[in-house]
Amino acid sequence: GDDLIVNEIKKGTWEKGSVYFWTKICTSFKFDNIYDIGAYSGIYGILAHHSRRGSPKIRFIEANPFVYNRLVINLRLNKINTISAKWTAISELLDSTIELSCRLSPSEISTASRADSVHNDEGYKVVCPNDNIEHFCMAMKGTMLTKIDIEGAEVELVNGLLRQYENSTLVCLVEILTEKNFKKIVKIASKYGFSLFSINEKD
Repeated sequence: GDDLIVNEIKKGTWEKGSVYFWTKICTSFKFDNIYDIGAYSGIYGILAHHSRRGSPKIRFIEANPFVYNRLVINLRLNKINTISAKWTAISELLDSTIELSCRLSPSEISTASRADSVHNDEGYKVVCPNDNIEHFCMAMKGTMLTKIDIEGAEVELVNGLLRQYENSTLVCLVEILTEKNFKKIVKIASKYGFSLFSINEKD
């Protein structure tokens, strides 16, 4: 659960490369916006809050309503205004709501919160608010640092962000679930003139 993640961060064994990269970027550069998209319990956004330079606008976005409730609790514990958190999905759809298949059930959220605890590929269905990717990206102004962990839907969002920030400063930390998506994102990055690096989580 969340305690496990925090303890593993302290020991330097949980997403070691990503956490190092994220905190290094946060402490080295000033950004107008820092977004934790697919925030789960907000670890990356909270790290940004405590290691940021300047006064960036930090936002947490989470689609799973049960995870979102945990996120809000964590923000309060860290004395971060919960107005910075938003319960929404981000998709190509124009609909105001969307049905998602989630891996975590309410009972698991309240106990272990382990992302690998459900082995049912179907998951369970939830309806949540939806932000259209194009609208979301067009609203972004100023330099931006973002972490994206949205379980396979990362290609569309990365494409939208890179298109919006083609002539500005954007740094993305993206979890890419499949080789197919990785190849698509390589092409997108090349199209808009962005550099792409892989992170080694072990060394």
